[in-house]
Amino acid sequence: MRLIIASNNKNKVREIKEILGDKFEEIVSMREAGIELDVEEDADTFIGNARKKAEETAKLCPQDAVLADDSGLCVDALNGAPGVYSARFADEGHDDAANRAKLFAELRDVPAERRTAHFACAM
Repeated sequence: MRLIIASNNKNKVREIKEILGDKFEEIVSMREAGIELDVEEDADTFIGNARKKAEETAKLCPQDAVLADDSGLCVDALNGAPGVYSARFADEGHDDAANRAKLFAELRDVPAERRTAHFACAM
């Protein structure tokens, strides 16, 4: 059976191939499978976004297995923000540098010992 990774992130696909390589006949990215799909990540949870990407991809290739994920940084002093909005924390169209700048600005008055966070990933 073929596994389609609902992503075009080369590093993510490589990592999954390293972990699951012997479990599937073939593991490919969406691009490698000929799928052009841009799923809007508008769910309130990582699981919701991952599920949406998996379901939308699976509709286009029902004979294949599909694996999708969503992930982000959850800062405790910001009540879990940016969370599911990590990639667009500084608004749509901004890059990682803008997201980091906004994050540091939000943490400006937070003491160093309270600047704890974790990375969440749902698959």
